[in-house]
Amino acid sequence: MPVGNLDGDALVDPGVLGQIDRPEAPAAERLDDPVLAERLSAEHHRVESITVAVKIPRCHLPDAGSASAELPAAEAHHVTHVLRLREGDPLVVFDGRGGEWLARIAGVSKRGVRVDLVEPRTPIDEPACAVTLGIGLLKGDQMSTVVRDATATGAAVIQPFVSDHVAVPADAWQSRALERWMRIAASSAAQCGRAVVPAIGEVRRFETLVNDSPFDVRIICVEPVRAAGWNAANPTPGLPSRPPSTALVLVGPEGGWSPAEVERALGAGFVPLDLGPRTLRAELAPVVALTKLWTVWGEDGTLSG
Repeated sequence: MPVGNLDGDALVDPGVLGQIDRPEAPAAERLDDPVLAERLSAEHHRVESITVAVKIPRCHLPDAGSASAELPAAEAHHVTHVLRLREGDPLVVFDGRGGEWLARIAGVSKRGVRVDLVEPRTPIDEPACAVTLGIGLLKGDQMSTVVRDATATGAAVIQPFVSDHVAVPADAWQSRALERWMRIAASSAAQCGRAVVPAIGEVRRFETLVNDSPFDVRIICVEPVRAAGWNAANPTPGLPSRPPSTALVLVGPEGGWSPAEVERALGAGFVPLDLGPRTLRAELAPVVALTKLWTVWGEDGTLSG
């Protein structure tokens, strides 16, 4: 039975799959069958029902909330030209702010795709701690990878910054780069099932983040030898046992931190966080950092002591 390779949850129409009854095989055939017992009746061979989970595609619809809405151009193109959906097909829409609805395609035309919102859905929970990921600017696809994976890992805000060892100057990143990152974040949220799309801030300087950081906890990811008070028995010194409401996590660029930057952050009260003994690619470090925090706190706070 062909099923679509889509995104979301749904059940196939019960009318599509029904009971399958097979007449009892002749005794001679039953004896040759190593699986069926000799005296089982047809009633025991009956397949009562088959339930198949089929995923429904998810689309980012910032203007969701009214009974009917037009999909954004990019989403409409994906729905009609990639997924090949038609009028009447179901899909899930989310507004990027935590709202999610079951919807149905009401019409497809050259002007776009209109959907009717059928009913609200309960989205997956967001982490108990709203983490702002500060990431030193990376080149091209590396930055896109960070945005995609940080979204899937639960970051609330992604804040790019320039520091001493950033290879690309801040003025090289124009507004179109920010717009692209926002599209990537929305696409990643659709894929991973989040109803919230992380905000992406304008590029800032490291010094500004250190001096102007209104967060409950501020963390800087550093090598073990530079994490004051670090030891193998306690790899997360200084982290609170319970998740704070907000946290800032700074991950350095491909060239790492300068000694002055580490000293400045620690002097300002940042907690050093070691990401382990292995050298990580710059685009992998943010995922490891977020995962380590969820391991300590639990995304919903249930692992905290």
